Amino acid sequence: MKILFGPYGCVLSSLGISSNALTVKRQGQQHWYRIAVELIARGYVNAGATMPTVNAFFLRPLLKEGFVELYKEMLSLNLEALLAALGDKSYERIAICLGPANDCYQPALAPDIAQAHLFAKRQYELCIEVLNRFGFSISDVVILHETIGTDREALGISQAAQSLNMPLIISFVVDRDGCLLNGETVEHVISRIDRETLGFVEGFSLNCCSPHAFDRVIAAFEDKNLINRLIGFYPNSCDANPSVYETEEALMEPRKIDSLQTIAEKGRQYDLKFVGGCCGFGYHDIKLLASLIALTDPRLFRHCQGQS
Repeated sequence: MKILFGPYGCVLSSLGISSNALTVKRQGQQHWYRIAVELIARGYVNAGATMPTVNAFFLRPLLKEGFVELYKEMLSLNLEALLAALGDKSYERIAICLGPANDCYQPALAPDIAQAHLFAKRQYELCIEVLNRFGFSISDVVILHETIGTDREALGISQAAQSLNMPLIISFVVDRDGCLLNGETVEHVISRIDRETLGFVEGFSLNCCSPHAFDRVIAAFEDKNLINRLIGFYPNSCDANPSVYETEEALMEPRKIDSLQTIAEKGRQYDLKFVGGCCGFGYHDIKLLASLIALTDPRLFRHCQGQS
């Protein structure tokens, strides 16, 4: 079981650096942004995280506003910072984290299938272009398309990745009842995507949701065989509506240890391929998560010792 790098946005905010690429560009903060991203990534490496991520989630507004060259510039900067943080450490693949076309928490604003396909495909094409500059191929990465709250956008994303043969994991955001934000069950969406793309997507995960979301999602499954299509879980640090994490006050809640223990438990219980933390976590929390998992996985314990 791999441990995903934690979120960049929360830590950037604590450092006084904006995660908004346009703001970074207009304020001439690219140099400091790059240093901050590398430092955060190093923090996750040293914490024992074993699934590195490129911080590309916040770049999508650039495409919406037509800043294609800036999109590529910022993606390159983030990839460069990550590679510097990794140094000579080898990892199976790097995850490029991308987000939904519009607001994560307003399903009414999600694009239809065709629109989602076009927008995701454009992102993937630009990712491939940047990867080629660094000497990477698509086999060196996986797209981790995060915080997707509707079945229509998830299907469009899947079709876009399939058209380019782009490795893809889709991560859903669910409400406190365990359903996608437009009311569909996770089982229904997975079943539809698998049917219409012939099982192209590598797997599905849950993020930016309650630490108890996995049980709530699983409870709604009728076809228990489909549960195996869920391969990852990186929730928020407390059981609340994800949109509250838009305010800094919500990041300071106590008892994160309870949430981390729940994440580790679900990873073991469902034999997940990766776990981690989303909003409200930082590299100190990821280090604790790694230690919790290592208690029952001697191989990971040895790896964590080597990272310290």
